[in-house]
Amino acid sequence: MSRPIDNSYVVPGTALLAGEYPGMRFGTPHGVRDAKLQQFLDVGVTAFVDLTHPDDPLDLYIGRLRELAAERGVEVVHDYLSIVDMDVCDDVFMRRVLDTIDERLAQGHRVYVHCWGGVGRTGMTVGCWLVRNGRSGDEALTEVKTLFATMSPAKVAYFGPDGSPQTDAQRAVVRAWMEPSTE
Repeated sequence: MSRPIDNSYVVPGTALLAGEYPGMRFGTPHGVRDAKLQQFLDVGVTAFVDLTHPDDPLDLYIGRLRELAAERGVEVVHDYLSIVDMDVCDDVFMRRVLDTIDERLAQGHRVYVHCWGGVGRTGMTVGCWLVRNGRSGDEALTEVKTLFATMSPAKVAYFGPDGSPQTDAQRAVVRAWMEPSTE
């Protein structure tokens, strides 16, 4: 399975992808934005789990993405589950995010999870999803770090050896993540 853009990755053996914002910052020419959005459609991404916050300086992309998808006869879904940049969320909200990812995967979607840079909130979410799917917290953090290292060399160099998730608090959420008992 190929990735849509350099600053993204595919969780091996799954239809889950993650990375940076699929749209653009305010003021980016529309042609550049459209070309980037087309790359997601080119690799079959049909569900977007958006962790951005209204304070992030980003152009909304979902309206235009739906138009581009409709031109191809494809329908895309968008779930907006906002987390403040550089922050964490409570366990109830994280379960909602993970349940949304699992629901979209079960529906047969290729799912793209993103925040703004694809580092902090995204890495924390993918890490918790990996724990949900059998990894320990430390194993999940190692896997996210390895996946993050496949992004563009400039992004990896900028964020350094710890890469993703971005903050100690976000890494702590992954380490401590536990699913509720089904007993």
